[in-house]
Amino acid sequence: MTVSKSEITTFLKGIYPFRSLPFPELEDLVEHIERKNLTKNETFFEIGQKADKLVIPFTCQIRLERLNQNNQYETFSILDPGEFLGLESIYQDQIYETRAICHSTGTALILHRNQINSLLENYVEADTFLHMLGKSYYPLLSMRMSWRQEDEAVFWSSRKHPFFLWIKCAIPTIISITLLTIYLVLLMADLADTIPLSAIFGTLFFFVLLPIIYFYIDWADDYFIITDRRVISRNRIILLYDTKQETHIDSILSVNKKIKSLLAARIDYGDIVIHTFTGTLLFEKVPNPNMVYELLEDTRSRYRSSRSKVSRQEKIEEMKKRLGYVKQEQFAKPPLNNSPDIEESEFPEGNFVTSINQFFQILFQLRTINGEQITYRTHWFMFFKQARFVILLSILPLIYFFVLLINLIMERSFNPPLIVNGLMVLLFLITFAITLYKYVDWRNDRYILDNQQIIDLDKKPFGREDRRTASLSAIQSVEYKRIGFSGFALNFGTVYIRVGDIQFTFDNVANPSSVQQEISERIQAAKERERQEEIQRERDTVLDWIEIYHSVAHKNPLQDSSTTPSDNDIGQA
Repeated sequence: MTVSKSEITTFLKGIYPFRSLPFPELEDLVEHIERKNLTKNETFFEIGQKADKLVIPFTCQIRLERLNQNNQYETFSILDPGEFLGLESIYQDQIYETRAICHSTGTALILHRNQINSLLENYVEADTFLHMLGKSYYPLLSMRMSWRQEDEAVFWSSRKHPFFLWIKCAIPTIISITLLTIYLVLLMADLADTIPLSAIFGTLFFFVLLPIIYFYIDWADDYFIITDRRVISRNRIILLYDTKQETHIDSILSVNKKIKSLLAARIDYGDIVIHTFTGTLLFEKVPNPNMVYELLEDTRSRYRSSRSKVSRQEKIEEMKKRLGYVKQEQFAKPPLNNSPDIEESEFPEGNFVTSINQFFQILFQLRTINGEQITYRTHWFMFFKQARFVILLSILPLIYFFVLLINLIMERSFNPPLIVNGLMVLLFLITFAITLYKYVDWRNDRYILDNQQIIDLDKKPFGREDRRTASLSAIQSVEYKRIGFSGFALNFGTVYIRVGDIQFTFDNVANPSSVQQEISERIQAAKERERQEEIQRERDTVLDWIEIYHSVAHKNPLQDSSTTPSDNDIGQA
């Protein structure tokens, strides 16, 4: 396939940072850029190979694979036209950390070492942007990213600007340096006994370093992510608060960047405000806000463009089928690849609390699967919290009967009044009945997820039943929050689902991040099905008219004046 220079120039003009290049420089770059035609499943570069090429898919898709913990290849991402791979090449004397395989036949654009060096040296924006992607790329390679779908490409991940970490750590750092200076002066002047002096200053150092460690962990726990299909914001305060917001690319209405002061401009940090149907998602105080803004806008543009191209190709294929140019099965569509359900069968490796928590999750069936339907229940801790007084009260008669049994076995004389025995039996029956009622009430409250909708079912024993439903395709955002020490220790929290002006909540469910992920995956599958059905309806309407026209045109009534097609002929056509 021959690609003209003008096509490549137009293509690169739509990609940041190339669109910021002056036109003569861009044309000069295009003059020296290599075009390589790739066939499906062709390996482009291997892990360990010298990184000397920066690659941009032009009309193909390229799959990156990495080695997992079992030293087996797994998909890291699938990159579409206009995205970057081979980011290792922007650094000198590096090797590729992934394997690149052509996922679909087409052409790729290649910048070799001399073009890469020239681009980085002469254009500050290109240098900053590519290094920003590079800084995200290496940490992402080692992340498990269990929330990511197999073919989802992660472009960028970052935390708040390190400047804010240094500000928080400044005072403890100054105190620690001061303490160290005093300790060394006293030690060198021999003004105090060494052992007590070391003990005192060692203790002081410990308490001064604790805030620094806390500030670092708190800073590292907050992150922002952009993928080819969603944006994610995660905020956590250790053992107190944890929330994760995400929204799909096609739910974004607009993106704004805010650089609030001269200091922010000089240090290069700012806010990215993402407006959605249900509110805003904030990337707060991120480094390189201008580059992040451009990356997000490019991602949105590529997403819309890819949808348009896929839709056009599907129309062409459908028309060929309807007009009989190809066999029906030639363009058969593969079924949608829904993510497999996650079965809970084994205890995860972890501490005693984790094992106990997992045991009770299975015992109380907090997550059950019935075909395509997943049912969640409120965490078992909430049941015990609500029934704790009744359960504690029920222990009293049990202890009483246990003492009676021991005395009976030991043949000791212990004959309480009959009325006491009766009261204890009555107390046990009452507390048991109340506990059973609370258990049935707890178990009847369910949150159901299937391929079409979510259901919030609140049912009272022998009483009312409240049932709320929402279509998956109407859901606009999903987030979760874990609050408090118990929520962190036992890993439960609330998942918030926004449907227009209404908010559904899956209250205090186990492993809320997994629940959020499962809902998000079902939402995307449902939206894709709905999109395909709508496209198919429109396509069928248009193709019906084309097919009628095609049938009538073949009769050519102008050449055969003796036969004019009747309404019946047209109807049969």
